Amino acid sequence: ELLARLRELRPGLPVVLATGDAGRFNLTAFAADPTVALIEKPFEADQLLAAVGRVLAAAERATA
Repeated sequence: ELLARLRELRPGLPVVLATGDAGRFNLTAFAADPTVALIEKPFEADQLLAAVGRVLAAAERATA
């Protein structure tokens, strides 16, 4: 729901979601959009940095 609302307000906004229960999500939907990353808690700082880097790069490619 949060992602859908964000997309309404700012289409193409890079998003990193953190969850403690990734099993609740349709991971195929996340895989279809490279500007969205889902990371599972607990995570390391390097995992967060990598996810942020991926979605920012994807958003930049989409607007180029």
